[in-house]
Amino acid sequence: MKKLNIKIPLTLILISIFSCNFNVGNDYAATNDNVDMATVELEVKDVIATTLNFFQTGNIEDAKAVFSNDAVLIGTDEAEYLTGWEEIEPSIIAQLAAIKDAKFDTRDLNITISSSGDMAAYTCVIDFSFFSIVPFWQF
Repeated sequence: MKKLNIKIPLTLILISIFSCNFNVGNDYAATNDNVDMATVELEVKDVIATTLNFFQTGNIEDAKAVFSNDAVLIGTDEAEYLTGWEEIEPSIIAQLAAIKDAKFDTRDLNITISSSGDMAAYTCVIDFSFFSIVPFWQF
């Protein structure tokens, strides 16, 4: 049971780290002179806020919009090394079937944006609560 309690939060962290399907810098010139960093930061915050919405909507299309086609998802078990959306999708479908009433509270958000505005990285603490219709040991 303890192993499973770690599995879901770790999966969420790895989703956040490895699978964002956005490119913040496309609308901006390559030089710092033309980059409105406040706008970039708002865009990044919006992406972060909506990254895990697919757990709340339960919609596989919302999940697909988060992952790039060549994303890598690393779980807590040796067999949980999934490469590409075709391998990741069945896992997400199973999670969406089991997770109900998902709620996310993000705190301690720290965003780092490159000087050109074309790269962003972030860290935060995500409090994730939900109801499961499948016993955790079967997840």
